Parts: sequence; structure tokens; C-alpha cells
Amino acid sequence: MKFYCAGAEVSTGKEERENTLNPMWYRSLPMQIICDNVEDAPPVIVYVMDHDMGLDDDDLLGICVVNLDVAAMNSPEPVRPEWYQLSMGKPGSELGEILMSFNVFSTSSIPSFNLMPEVTDTTVEINVLGLRDLTPAVGWVPVNKPFVKFDLNSLQIPGEELKIRNVQTQPVETGTNPNINTVIRFDMKMPVDPLFCPALTASVYDYLFMGLSQPLIGTFVIELGSIFHKVKKPKVRAKKIVSLLKKAQ
Repeated sequence: MKFYCAGAEVSTGKEERENTLNPMWYRSLPMQIICDNVEDAPPVIVYVMDHDMGLDDDDLLGICVVNLDVAAMNSPEPVRPEWYQLSMGKPGSELGEILMSFNVFSTSSIPSFNLMPEVTDTTVEINVLGLRDLTPAVGWVPVNKPFVKFDLNSLQIPGEELKIRNVQTQPVETGTNPNINTVIRFDMKMPVDPLFCPALTASVYDYLFMGLSQPLIGTFVIELGSIFHKVKKPKVRAKKIVSLLKKAQ
């Protein structure tokens, strides 16, 4: 990622997150600019790039422009982050989102913020039943043995080591409507705050020519945070009901 403001520039460098569409950084990047107040400050322009090994130029994934009036001036705490829409610079070209917050300081003495969210140990179990109405990845070759690969790299919080990075179903049943009937199970650190909860990217591939070719059929995203917090809410209500019944007795 690259950030530009009032002629200043800062970036994450080549600290890329490999093989994931939902990377995390939790980094604070200082940038020196000249402005009287946040209302009059020039906007911050953010470029999100895809680093390609062995190629001269990185690919542009999206841009967003943020006015610094969302920043706090000389705050001892970081501003609560927001999701900003990425695009290619024109309406209809939206290509994802980026979670960021901005603080402005009138002094060179900048406090050190702990940006890591509170997490809880969580076990995720996904019952993969089957796939339906698949379209061939290669137009002239019918769907052979599709399988699903789950990108656990998208769940890695910086500083936490994942025991398993990629899990997938096996290419067994043929056709455009295969039954899979497989249980995928893994442990992860789930943020307590829904704002920081990650999304799990899954991709469907076809298994052609004894595995020599595995073209991509399509992708989908599972919002694990939404599921996790939705499941927990009824338990909280149940505890309140039991507590009210005890008081009534």
C-alpha cells in the first residue's frame, strides 16, 4: 500500500501478504505534512497494489481518497477505524474495501498505539454439502471434478502463526452439481469486535487431466465474523431469561 498527502509519501514497502484477498497489517505509518488544522488539510490518497514476483511493475488493485477531517487532533488514543471503498477512480469500478483510521499530531512526539484487537480462541466447522450449477472454467471442456479450496491466509492476524494455511475438499464426484459432504474444521483467533472480524475466501477449482490443470471456476466469501457474533447473541439472551426467571421466583 502507498499513501500520498501534500507531497509526502509513505508505504508498507514490500511487506506483502501472500496468496490472500483479505490481508491484515495492523500497522501505524507516520507521515509528515504541513497544515494548520485537519479541516484545511489536503486529502490522503491511498493506492493498494499487488506485488508480482519477477515483474517490473506491480498491479493496481484500487484507490481511495480520504479527507483528514475524519482524523482526531493530538488524541492519546487511535481513532476507531472505518471501512473505505476502493475503486479504480470512477463510479461502478468498486473493487473492495480497506479498514483504516487517521490521527494528526502537531508535534513530532507521536504516541505508540497498540492496534491489535482483542481476540478469542475459536473453532470453525464448515459443512461443505455440495456445489450447484457450475459453469466450465474452460469453455470447450465440461466440468470434471470440482473441489473447494479455503484460503486460511486471510485469517492470519499479524504475530499469530497459523497451524494450517490451506484446506480443501477432494475432487471426487464429477459434473456441474457434485455432492461433496465434507467437514472442514480449524482453529483461529476471532476478534471480539465485529468490525475487525475477517472474511474467509473460498475458491472453486476444476480437476482436469489428472490434476495437471486446475482452472478456477469461481470464488465466494464467508463472513465468519457475522456468523460468529450471530450465534453468540442467542446465548446471551438465554442467560438473561434464566436470570429474570430466578429473580421472579
